[in-house]
Amino acid sequence: MYLVGDAKLWWRTRNADDVRSGHPIIDTWDRLIKEMSDPFLPSNASWLAREKLKRLRQTGSVREYIKEFTSVMLDMQNMSDKDKLHNFIPGMQGWDQNELRRENVKDLLAAIDVADLLVGFRVTRTLTDVPSTSKTKKNNDKKGKRKKDSHKDNKNDKGKA
Repeated sequence: MYLVGDAKLWWRTRNADDVRSGHPIIDTWDRLIKEMSDPFLPSNASWLAREKLKRLRQTGSVREYIKEFTSVMLDMQNMSDKDKLHNFIPGMQGWDQNELRRENVKDLLAAIDVADLLVGFRVTRTLTDVPSTSKTKKNNDKKGKRKKDSHKDNKNDKGKA
């Protein structure tokens, strides 16, 4: 573990205090999170995280959305698995939402696994693959105009001879 700044100072002070005062040593991850929450998380961190979660939308890649979602979830300790899933899917783009619903995912971990797999399946077509109807129409209009112009020129040449 690598701590910096205030967290590093807190850790060193806390360890020294534990040895002198006889407090139990922080020896598990859960205990570390609990002990660090009081001095470093604002008292309304869970509330702020829920507000951020309401506004969270996938605007980039699926992986970016997963990263942002899980980061927000770290500040919420008491959300049920169903609520996590219920908040995860609606923030995604339409195609991704449909795929997760089609896969009938039951919890957040399954949804994240499926969503992560979707990255390779999305197929996008480039503009050169699909002929543009407006381009085709313009080309046909130009060809038709050239034929009419050449037909007029032929009539004018016949009348002069």
